[in-house]
Amino acid sequence: MSVFAVKAVHTFAFFLLTVSVLYLLYCGLVGRLSRWLWIAMAVVMAEGLVLELNDWVCPLTELAEGLGARDGSVAYLFLPPWFATHLFPLYGALFAFSLLLLLGRWLAQRR
Repeated sequence: MSVFAVKAVHTFAFFLLTVSVLYLLYCGLVGRLSRWLWIAMAVVMAEGLVLELNDWVCPLTELAEGLGARDGSVAYLFLPPWFATHLFPLYGALFAFSLLLLLGRWLAQRR
């Protein structure tokens, strides 16, 4: 496998995670419940599990660097370094906030 292929897959995963987190936030803000909400939630939770099991380092980053890439991360390709460094805590906070919004809306509907 080439570094290019790993980075291409990594870029797709990065965008999928980003879209999922933003979609969860959108659903929380507007109170939308759909099949896509559960899919987005599964994507974010799967990513979190993979990172947790790998000491908060993306295995695709390690794979790209093992294949010779100077830097295997792809977040720096799209974001300023100060933002990319804090990406996982930011996404985690947005995920938690989205879940609180969704829970609040669900509880309000049950009344």
